[in-house]
Amino acid sequence: MAWDTVIIFFLNGFLGRSAWGDAIIGFFAVHLSFIAVVWFLWAVWHAGRLNGERWRIFFGAGVAVVLARGIITPLIRFFIHQPRPFAVLPVQALFFDSSWSLPSGHAAFFFALSAAVYAYDKKIGVTLFLVSALIGVGRIAAGVHYPTDILAGLLVGLASGYVVVRIPFLRPRVMQHLP
Repeated sequence: MAWDTVIIFFLNGFLGRSAWGDAIIGFFAVHLSFIAVVWFLWAVWHAGRLNGERWRIFFGAGVAVVLARGIITPLIRFFIHQPRPFAVLPVQALFFDSSWSLPSGHAAFFFALSAAVYAYDKKIGVTLFLVSALIGVGRIAAGVHYPTDILAGLLVGLASGYVVVRIPFLRPRVMQHLP
């Protein structure tokens, strides 16, 4: 059995054991996303030392997210048609989604957001990386993604964030001297 399948069976095995367990998995897989976006907006807006770069962070993060989730992820899914785990494996699904699973759109979105923000503010960026990882684990446990879907989303997100912060007018001030 491939490592991908072993991990999904292990994490998905927690689903259906208790109402509390299902609620926690559901929180990580679905609801944490909304909280993360609201927290990101609040944290960047209230980070006093970033006032001069506030709009640059918002715009850069937005461009990274659109690139990762709105352009690259659909392009990959156009060529690679990987069904969701619940469609081909004997796993439980906490909810259903009809789109292809590779790469994870949630992972691409949140890791792009994390990577872009990290270039400006390490503390907020690290927190977003941790939240992104929890969302990814939750989506595996919920039966809607394979670990490789999350890893592919992570790579798409990191690449998008990296590309965006290299654009001259979006570069963090600490990177302005770079070519």
